[in-house]
Amino acid sequence: MRVEPRIFPDYAASLKVAFEEEISGETFFAAMAEAFDGIPADALNLMAQMEAETVRLLEPVVEHAGISIADRTALRAEGRSEGLETAGQGWPEIVRAMDEEYGAYVEEFEWMFGQAPEKGRTRLQFLVDHEVAILGFARAWRAGDPDCLAPLHRYLARAAAV
Repeated sequence: MRVEPRIFPDYAASLKVAFEEEISGETFFAAMAEAFDGIPADALNLMAQMEAETVRLLEPVVEHAGISIADRTALRAEGRSEGLETAGQGWPEIVRAMDEEYGAYVEEFEWMFGQAPEKGRTRLQFLVDHEVAILGFARAWRAGDPDCLAPLHRYLARAAAV
């Protein structure tokens, strides 16, 4: 099923939502990882790390834009709760949703990137790239690629270098 990207009134609104979702995303993926073993657990733990790295990279962009962020403790609690609930759907459904639905996030982030001031674009590219890496993982997993974790590792290596 095709999920449509959300429409935001402006760059600041899209950045706020994306940043808050990255904060909650770390605990979302970490909570799901607790329910699985093997490559699914490894992938979800890597995704939790990716969310944390993306938050780290976007922090100066959000500060420069003067955006107020919701309470981080509440965002993390919400992410954990959603992750535990989502884990109950089972791995095949989780990876299907990543493959078929996360493209909408890529579209949202690409739109945001196009609206962003030049100064923040280098870091905002990581927002786009982390979602592309998750899609790459999901498609590789579904295709039976034994190196399916590679897109996640590549993203983390690039992010760590910044």
